[in-house]
Amino acid sequence: MQAVALWRITLGVGGLVGSLVMGGFFARLQG
Repeated sequence: MQAVALWRITLGVGGLVGSLVMGGFFARLQG
C-alpha cells in the first residue's frame, strides 16, 4: 500500500514539474 502511495506522489510531482518545464519551454519559444 505504501508503494502505491509513493508511486502516486511520484507521478504527481513528475506531472507538476513536467507541466512547468513545458510551460517555460513554450514561453521561451514565443519569445
